[in-house]
Amino acid sequence: MSLPSIAALCRSFPLSPSSSVQTVNLFPPSPALSLARSLAISNQHSSSSLKKTQMIISEERLRHYNYMAEEIFELQTAIYFTEKTFFWGGSENKRKLAWIKWDKILAAREKGGLEIGSIVSFNLALVLKWRWRFVNSGHLLWVKVIKSLYGENGGFGRRSAPAVGGSPWARIISAHGKLDDKGVVSSSVLYKNVGDGQDTRFWLDCWVGDKPLCLLFPRLAALEVDIGCSVAERWSLGDWRWLWRRVFEGGVSHAHLVEMMGLLQKISCSDRKDVWTWGIELDGEYTVAGTRKWIDDQVLPGGIVKIRWSKLVSRKVNVFVWRARLDRLPTRRLLRDRGIDIPSLMCPICVTEVQAVDVRGIGTLFEWIDSSNLNDKKRKVLEAVVDTTLWMVWRYRNDVVFEGKMIRKSFIFDYVREFSFLWVGRCEDAYQMLGKMLEITGVSFR
Repeated sequence: MSLPSIAALCRSFPLSPSSSVQTVNLFPPSPALSLARSLAISNQHSSSSLKKTQMIISEERLRHYNYMAEEIFELQTAIYFTEKTFFWGGSENKRKLAWIKWDKILAAREKGGLEIGSIVSFNLALVLKWRWRFVNSGHLLWVKVIKSLYGENGGFGRRSAPAVGGSPWARIISAHGKLDDKGVVSSSVLYKNVGDGQDTRFWLDCWVGDKPLCLLFPRLAALEVDIGCSVAERWSLGDWRWLWRRVFEGGVSHAHLVEMMGLLQKISCSDRKDVWTWGIELDGEYTVAGTRKWIDDQVLPGGIVKIRWSKLVSRKVNVFVWRARLDRLPTRRLLRDRGIDIPSLMCPICVTEVQAVDVRGIGTLFEWIDSSNLNDKKRKVLEAVVDTTLWMVWRYRNDVVFEGKMIRKSFIFDYVREFSFLWVGRCEDAYQMLGKMLEITGVSFR
């Protein structure tokens, strides 16, 4: 199944509600809403007026919800495109070439991206947190109100919840359903870790397998006397105890019971309490950062070479090396391929060859670093020096092309040495190691 793009998710999902339980009125009441409230006060004893008043209030609240959703979607889209423009050095009135697809830049470093993270995934992680709060805050008033309106499960699992024109909670339910349907975040990642079984419903909660037992074995659930019974009520003296509406000894129901017993044979109750577990996190606790990264890993494209990220040099140098390895630097050959008129394709320094990045040579250079007989610390220092050298050569090229400076090439080595110590100097051990490596080569850096 093909996974949706970030742009598609941006169009499909609403922004999360405020993380605070208290609500804030972002919009002043409209004249129609004020009139409806006045009618409700002046006509308290008229049933027809009260019904008309309730209809007016409902329509006005729905209009406010839709207006807020449209405004929030526009804000989310604006942030999405502002990030892209800022990254490539553009502005509101000035656009620059985008050399790499934005979805690839947002991806994790293990997938070849810069691990910036998507604003859409961040929003979805906040939306998913509402379900985590719902199942862990049963004593709060707002949870009791939701259960009275949408049922004990809060409406999760329904596929008929409206995505447009509904209440904020209906939009949250719809977002969960879409993520589950698209295979991005399965509903089974939230499950009950059973202890004593007092707070876990045997048939209705997801605590064994990837779905509630009432969905896995609907025939048995229909025969159950108390569909809302707890696990503790079905566990007695180390064995399972059943209460059926009728006795069955064979057929499909018996086969389903045997299959269900196979799932339950390794499960037993203990003295600890039942807790909800978020399967994405190792410790089972929900975090927005971890869920956001999970969504990005599921949605954003991969297949690019894993990025090499050195903590000893600045971020701009790491991004430059990343672009160089992908052959995405604004060289004259690539500018011509983008349809930009270039007077000459020749290198402005040597004027003998077409200006381009030797991607194969850079790859061979890093392969040599990886295959060297140095320990891990020395290898990292050597890689930082190589990154700095590539960066300084590119800066030298830019000074010649854009500034018209004719700097002696021998100065490049001085700049490499200076900036290497400036950046590597932030780590004391690496700084001392770099000094020893240069002293061995006979280079003075004092």
